[in-house]
Amino acid sequence: MSTEFEMVRFRWNHPLAEEAKRIRFRVFVDEQRVSPSIEIDEIDTFANHVIVLNSAGEGLGTGRAFEQPGKPELWCIGRMAVVGEARRLGVGRLIMKELLSVVENQEKARRIKLFAQTHAIPFYEKFGFEVEGPELFEEGIPHRNMFRTLREP
Repeated sequence: MSTEFEMVRFRWNHPLAEEAKRIRFRVFVDEQRVSPSIEIDEIDTFANHVIVLNSAGEGLGTGRAFEQPGKPELWCIGRMAVVGEARRLGVGRLIMKELLSVVENQEKARRIKLFAQTHAIPFYEKFGFEVEGPELFEEGIPHRNMFRTLREP
């Protein structure tokens, strides 16, 4: 597989949303058996999305960042998904760096939250996220809340 990647930021009304949906369904629904009914939600309509494409224009990974409704100081990162054949090639790292850039450019943003699958905690810790609170389960998959402080109030 070529290691030439293109990173694209987009909104949910962009044609790339279909490719992002395909990636998310492949990873979350097909591989992890998450219910298709919860995979796409209203947050998608206002979130900032990113996608990594290979040299053939195929989607390899995606993620989203959004302001927590009613709390402009708190932003969330989520729906990070990388297709199997692109794992361990740095695609997840590219997505996280781009999403962090989106959030860091928000003047009012103070903290970032994500809901990490427990196996991915070491990945997020590399970006300065820290676990807070107990283990929780979503669709039978263990998760932990993680936070990163950007700026003190």
